[in-house]
Amino acid sequence: LARLLDQLHPDRPLTRGYARVSARAGGTVTSRAAAAAAKALTLHFADGAIDARVEGAGKPAYSPPKGPQPSLFD
Repeated sequence: LARLLDQLHPDRPLTRGYARVSARAGGTVTSRAAAAAAKALTLHFADGAIDARVEGAGKPAYSPPKGPQPSLFD
């Protein structure tokens, strides 16, 4: 049971190079919009945490839709 709980711990992916992002005011940040709204973040890594701030979080650049993808069978 202890082994299973260890594998399910939310910080387990941090040992594989991922980071967990939280707002300094509290709560996990799960989207770009939430990060922009929070402004002040904490990045959690396997070996510790570091504070960060959001800069340049304007609207994402518009990318016009591309035409239909050609068929591989034509």
